Formats: sequence, C-alpha cells, structure tokens
Amino acid sequence: MKKSLEIAALFLVACGCAVRVAPPSVSADVSAAPDKAWTKVLSRFVDDKGRIDFAGMAKDPHDLENKVIRPIGDPRVHVVLNCMARGCPRLPREPFRADMLDPELEACAQYFFNEERNVQLEPNKQTVRLSQILQFYTNDFLKKAPSLIAFVNKYREAKIPEGWKVEFIPYDWQLNSQ
Repeated sequence: MKKSLEIAALFLVACGCAVRVAPPSVSADVSAAPDKAWTKVLSRFVDDKGRIDFAGMAKDPHDLENKVIRPIGDPRVHVVLNCMARGCPRLPREPFRADMLDPELEACAQYFFNEERNVQLEPNKQTVRLSQILQFYTNDFLKKAPSLIAFVNKYREAKIPEGWKVEFIPYDWQLNSQ
C-alpha cells in the first residue's frame, strides 16, 4: 500500500498538483516563489515531447493515469486530478504529501461530493445530477460501491436516497482562467 501511495503522489506531481516535499537542490531563497521552484524541479522529468520520465520510462499523462494510477484501484483520484478545465475538481490549497495521501484523498472526496457544482439534488423529480466525472469513470467507482449513489453517499453529509435517478452534469471543458 505504501508503494501505491508513493506512485499516486508521484502521479499527482506529474499532473501539476505538486507534493509537499522539499524539492531537491532548490535553495531556500526560492521559497517566495514555490511554483517556479517546482517548475524547475519537475522540468527535469519532462522530455521534449511532453512525456514524463516515470521510473526510467517515458509516459504521457494519459498513460500515467490509465496504466499506472487507475490500476491501483482508488477512484478517489478522479476527484483530485485536474487538467485545468472549469469542470475539474478544485485543487486543494495545500499540496499533497505522500505520507498523508489517504486522508487527503478522503478530505478531497468529501469536499467534492458536498459541493453543489458536482452533486445537484432535484427532490421533486427524485433525481440526482452528478459531475460527469462519475460517468467518465463509472466502472472505477462501481468497483468500490454497488452504485454511483452508494459511492457518493460515503462522502456526503446529506445522503441521497438510493432509488433516485442519476443524471450527469455536462462537463465544462473551457480552460479555467484562475
């Protein structure tokens, strides 16, 4: 499990999420500009084709997600990975730490599934509208719960009745300018 968390933390770094570990060979005087420090460190792992050097193998972000992270089997990664589109999960204010990844993923899942832009209830129609992320990765979520509603309810404060109809909120692919 520890190795899986380390791999997941590396993937989150590769996707631009960063990890709260002091970057190697970055002096203390760059602490005022941590983004520049991380860019300097991470740029050593990206080749001229945009692939990431992952344990000596060049991988593009699609391969890292689908051949390294998803096989680990933790669908919570889908509520933290961010491609900078408006429909993406919000990035936490603090970067992820490898040794704290499980509770951090838990907190992110709780935030995601309690945020109205990702879960919208329509009681008069007995319908819940979920982020389209759950449609994109339905099989991943269903490996951990018998239904999407059951998975979402693990993290929601106000539970959704299991018999409700599920619809999906169209994903907003516009680039997030923030």
